[in-house]
Amino acid sequence: MKQYIMGMITGSSLIACVFMFMGADSKRMGDIEVNSIKVVDKNGRITVHIGTNVLGGGWLGTYNADGKKTSYLGTGVGGTGILVTYNADGIETSILRD
Repeated sequence: MKQYIMGMITGSSLIACVFMFMGADSKRMGDIEVNSIKVVDKNGRITVHIGTNVLGGGWLGTYNADGKKTSYLGTGVGGTGILVTYNADGIETSILRD
């Protein structure tokens, strides 16, 4: 009787494995929805931030090791695209917009 029970458990485990391997065949991850993404360094400082700006448009910002903004790419006033760069001190150096 004990061998019969062990055989049933083994068979059930093999069937479960078959279903798991068949389900793992998909290479597509699907959709990921978040409010923002922040990449931080080992000290917890933000190096990249992707999110929604105050105007409701998307934006991507990068920061140097001192936490100063180095670039902004996103939506500007009126829904136009804008690219802004900053120097090492976080001071605006160039703007490209419509």
